[in-house]
Amino acid sequence: MSLLSRLHPLRHIRIGTDPPPDPTPGTLTRSPDDFRGTRRLKTVGTGAYRRGMDVDVLQKVLLGLPGVEEHEGWAGQPVFKVRNKSFVYLSEDESRLHLKAVREEQEALVAEDPEVYSPSWASGRFAWLAVDIAAADDQELRELITEAWRLSAPKYLIAQLTPDRS
Repeated sequence: MSLLSRLHPLRHIRIGTDPPPDPTPGTLTRSPDDFRGTRRLKTVGTGAYRRGMDVDVLQKVLLGLPGVEEHEGWAGQPVFKVRNKSFVYLSEDESRLHLKAVREEQEALVAEDPEVYSPSWASGRFAWLAVDIAAADDQELRELITEAWRLSAPKYLIAQLTPDRS
């Protein structure tokens, strides 16, 4: 079963039946007041993951991919390109990231966690995804950035990506 089919909001609608109960959302290990100035730790099942990547780390991740250059966008915001093709835009206040994705991935991520992901716009087979940097999981954000880069990079640059950065 694909991620999209598991997350589709209408998949449980059948005439004469009730939808299954919503799963219990993750709980925070500390009170919200303890998070001022720190990164969030969210528990999921028995594991935990960090939320909120530092913008400096984010830029290092982006510029660490082969062939990536930072440019200034039309409104002065940072734009990251590979071979003159944009794949990530950073908002002017550096709180949101807009990245290239395929339509199915955009829909699945927005359905999975609408507080972190929102649809930006779509064109052709691609759909841009808006991500709240402070609320996003570090590892997932790295994977989304790498995938956005792969959608724009030529094959010879994709071949240069080492397995530890993919």
